[in-house]
Amino acid sequence: PLVRDGIVYAGSTDGGLYAFDARTGARRWRFAAGAPIHSGIAADGDQLVFGTMDGALITLHRDGHQIARTKAGGAIVTTPLLVAGRAIVGARDYQLHAFDRNPGTVAWRDSYWFSWVESSPQLRDGVVYVGGSDFRRVTAFAPADGRALWSTDVRGLAWGAPALTENRVFVGTVAQRPALLAHEAGLVALDRRTGAVLWRQPAQPPSADAVTASASKPGR
Repeated sequence: PLVRDGIVYAGSTDGGLYAFDARTGARRWRFAAGAPIHSGIAADGDQLVFGTMDGALITLHRDGHQIARTKAGGAIVTTPLLVAGRAIVGARDYQLHAFDRNPGTVAWRDSYWFSWVESSPQLRDGVVYVGGSDFRRVTAFAPADGRALWSTDVRGLAWGAPALTENRVFVGTVAQRPALLAHEAGLVALDRRTGAVLWRQPAQPPSADAVTASASKPGR
């Protein structure tokens, strides 16, 4: 859910985006998106942006009326990143997409080979950081044109949103067997400027198959 100015906004598997009064729980409105919503919700001023399981990226006014709708080639389960007039989202069509929010056209795309992109992109100091699934990578992008600044093999499925500090990127990884590529579970720290692996902490039994959650942001 997203909370703004006393209103809770939440998507549902019934295909609705709901607005509730945060104090009383009273329903303000329901928007029929047309497909289940597993995406997080991003906000910018009076606009809400979210994705659906049929690949739609939808922009609503906070009163519940639709402003724009565009489509990726697969389900969107990430939280959109709104930066420089664009919405950057990963999808299950193996692409990271950057849509111009007005009029909703594609500014750029980056292919993740055969990998769903389910890591919500994160922004710091003008650089976007995104994990990957089967592709087992974390990549740093320039949001203006999608140029990859670096891309690092983290040896596991990086589903969660990277945690960023001044100098580092932290990501949890997930093991998967069998797979085309081997995957290892653990926690990885990367140099935020270069993408170099600074350290890797493998997951220990009985949790050696998965560190699925997004890393929490440390103090520095």
